[in-house]
Amino acid sequence: MKNQQQIHDVNNINVVIDIDLLGLGYVYPKARTGVFRVAEELVRSFLENPKLNVYFSSQNNLSDSIAFLEESDISGKGRFIHSVEELNVANSINRLRGMFTQANFLIKVCRKIRYKYFHKASGFSKLPERAIFFSPYYELPEEIKGNKAIKKVILIHDLISFRLPELFEESNRNDVRKSIQSIDENTTLVCVSQSTKKDLKEFFPRIKNSIRVIPLAANKRLFYRVENKAKIDFTLKKYGIPNRPYLLSLSTLEPRKNIETTIKAFNKLLKEHHEINASLVLVGTLGWSYNTIFSEILNSNTIKDKLIVTGFVQDSDLATLYSGATGFVYPSLYEGFGLPPLEAMQCGIPVVVSNTSSIPEVVGDAGIYTEPMDKIAIKDAMEILLTDRIYSKELSQKSIAQAANFSWRNSAAKYVKIFQELMAE
Repeated sequence: MKNQQQIHDVNNINVVIDIDLLGLGYVYPKARTGVFRVAEELVRSFLENPKLNVYFSSQNNLSDSIAFLEESDISGKGRFIHSVEELNVANSINRLRGMFTQANFLIKVCRKIRYKYFHKASGFSKLPERAIFFSPYYELPEEIKGNKAIKKVILIHDLISFRLPELFEESNRNDVRKSIQSIDENTTLVCVSQSTKKDLKEFFPRIKNSIRVIPLAANKRLFYRVENKAKIDFTLKKYGIPNRPYLLSLSTLEPRKNIETTIKAFNKLLKEHHEINASLVLVGTLGWSYNTIFSEILNSNTIKDKLIVTGFVQDSDLATLYSGATGFVYPSLYEGFGLPPLEAMQCGIPVVVSNTSSIPEVVGDAGIYTEPMDKIAIKDAMEILLTDRIYSKELSQKSIAQAANFSWRNSAAKYVKIFQELMAE
C-alpha cells in the first residue's frame, strides 16, 4: 500500500492525524462539505511539510480512508498506526470493492466485522514515540485519552448547535460535547475563528486548556477565477442554468443557512423591478428540515422559473459556477468560519453576507453586510450587485485581495509552530 512507504526523518515531529472524515467522504461524496474539506486540506498540507512525519488513524472508516488516499491527488505519503492484521482486513475489503459496488451488502458486512473485532480492541500497535495526535473533528480515541506521553490537538469548528439549538438535532451538540469531554490536560484546542473561541469559552467556561485560533482557507486548486466564457456556458448548460445574469448561493439546504430569507428577498426584488432579468441559483445538498425552503419556492409564481436548484455539484465545476455569477449571497444565521464566501471571493465575485459571528473576520471590507433576517436589506444588496457594475467590479477586486490573506500553507505553518512548542515542553 503506497501510503506506508514513506521513510520518516528522526529529526521531524511525529503527527498522527485522524482521517475518519476522509473515509466518510469517500463512501458518501455528498458528505464532502466544510469539515471534510478542512480535514483534506490539512492532511495535504501536513504531508507536504518537510518538518513533519505524518501518520494516519482511522478507527471507524479505515478501509474507506485507505481507498480515499489511494485514489486522491494528495501528494506525499504517510503511515497508518493500526496493526498489520487490521490493515490486512481493510485492504481485503478494498479488494472486494473492485468486484462489487460500495453499496453491496457484502461490503457492509465486512465493514461491520472489521469494526466489531478491531475497533478499540486492537489498539494502535504502531504509535510512534513522542507524537502529537491531531483530530480535525472527532473526539479523541480511547487509546489516546489520558495518555500522558502523547500530546493532543483537537480542532473545534463551531458551537452553533449550542448557540442556535432550535436549528439542530441533539446529535450535533453531542458531537461537540464528546470532543470536549475527550480532552485532558495535555490537549491543545484550536478554533477556526475568534468567534468560535469566544463561543467555546462561553459554553464551556471550565476549560483551562490552551486555546489557539487558526483560520481556514479556500483550496486554490478548486477555487480560482475562470475567464473562459465557453467553459462557463458549458457548465451552466450542464446544470440547467439559463444564460442570463445569476446570483449564486452555495450551502447545505437547511434552516441555519437562511435560504428561505434569501428566496423571499429575491422574490421581492423581482416583484419590485420587472426589468431585472436574473436567476437565483441554489447549489447544495439537502440538509435537516429543508421543507420550508421548497414551500417558499412552490408558493411563488414570480420566482418559479427564475430560481434554479442544482443539488450536489462536482468539485471540478464549482470554480466555474462561482466565476460565472454576478454575485454571491450568503446571509447565514451563524458560522464557525464561513468557507463559501471565501471561496466566492477567491473566484473574484462580490459577496453579500450577514454581519454575524465569524463572517466579518473572513470577508473584511470586501463585501456588503446585512442583518441575516432583514429581507429588505438583502433585496437591496442583490439589486446593487445586479445593476451597479462599477461598484460590483470594485467589490470583486477587494474580494480577490481579501481572499489572498488566507492560505492553507500559512495555516499549516501555524499548526507546525504549535506542534514545535508542544514538543519543546
